[in-house]
Amino acid sequence: MSQSKIIPEAERCVEPRIPDESGWHYSQCSRRGTITEEDKLWCFQHAPSAIRKRRAKSHARYEADMERHMAPSRERDRLRAINNQLLAALEEIAEGSANPDHSKHCRQQRRIARKAIREANK
Repeated sequence: MSQSKIIPEAERCVEPRIPDESGWHYSQCSRRGTITEEDKLWCFQHAPSAIRKRRAKSHARYEADMERHMAPSRERDRLRAINNQLLAALEEIAEGSANPDHSKHCRQQRRIARKAIREANK
């Protein structure tokens, strides 16, 4: 019959915040402390360097997810800005000048611009 080894208190991980099954009571981590940081023994899970590494990995994953989530919105905003610039240019062409010397080509461009503006405002 095998018996589990009881780790002496001095060799255990110093992490004191492990909840029990009920979640109401806390006890010290039961793993052997194998990593020394800040002059204390820590297990592989609770060592401050391991916690920082996990948090950095989680933050990087969160940033990537947010970038993927926000990319369509940024693209929509970019296209909306371009659309506004093009619409302003079309309005400027459509207004033209009152100079009667404008060629037939200029009048045709103004007609095309007015049609495009009407289509954009639908």
